[in-house]
Amino acid sequence: MTYVFPTFLEELEARTRIEDALKRHGRGVDRGDWAAVESAYHPGGFEQHGGYVGPVEGFIEYLKERHSDVIFSSHFVGYVTITFHSADRAVVESYVIGDFLHPATSPMATSPHGVRMEATVRYVDDFRAIDGDWRILNRYVVMGDTKITQLDAPVVYPASCIVQTHDTNDFVYQENAKAAREVTERQVA
Repeated sequence: MTYVFPTFLEELEARTRIEDALKRHGRGVDRGDWAAVESAYHPGGFEQHGGYVGPVEGFIEYLKERHSDVIFSSHFVGYVTITFHSADRAVVESYVIGDFLHPATSPMATSPHGVRMEATVRYVDDFRAIDGDWRILNRYVVMGDTKITQLDAPVVYPASCIVQTHDTNDFVYQENAKAAREVTERQVA
């Protein structure tokens, strides 16, 4: 095995930054935080994602439209394999399961309670470190399996549950804002 970094610590930092970009992307899609999604890519990046092929800037617009009726979205990133070809280029393969809940008004729905779609895919990403900033330059989505399930009853949660939202009003954003306020207040005091 050939190592491309002078030290293990430098390789570990690169791996961490790559995985952080993958996580920002997933959370951004699931929360409708399009700035977070965009931050995972280098400007002018390329995306081949099912029905969309083109520049990442157009992909963000495609996602906004595609997720306009999504009630619930979850991207679970399984194992990630990072192959470094140099200290500033890596090919990254990620196994991903996407779960999406659409309302009864969705074109996919034939049920009065909505439809759930689950897709199993792999992301094959060309990651580059430009000025030390690891982001996706080119992404190719390799399709696996898709399951579409018409719901036979509405999705109902007990009143005590915190229910996620498909926007930046989600609980995690509220908790981060609260923590940031508390830290600021402590620093001012």
